Amino acid sequence: MSMLSSPAPAPAAAALLTLWLDADGRWHASVVMPDGERFEFLSPFELARWSRGVTARRAPSKTGLR
Repeated sequence: MSMLSSPAPAPAAAALLTLWLDADGRWHASVVMPDGERFEFLSPFELARWSRGVTARRAPSKTGLR
């Protein structure tokens, strides 16, 4: 039995996520959206909170229970 599965469908759009620690060891992240809009985050919690809003803005799925 193979553990391979079919590839996931291509995303409608892709964003660039960059994570790094500064010289003092503080956490940082930035997200650049396909339209060039940039978001900066000073904690993983800010990034997670923001990402919940991104998923909420996606178009509703046409599958599932009705």
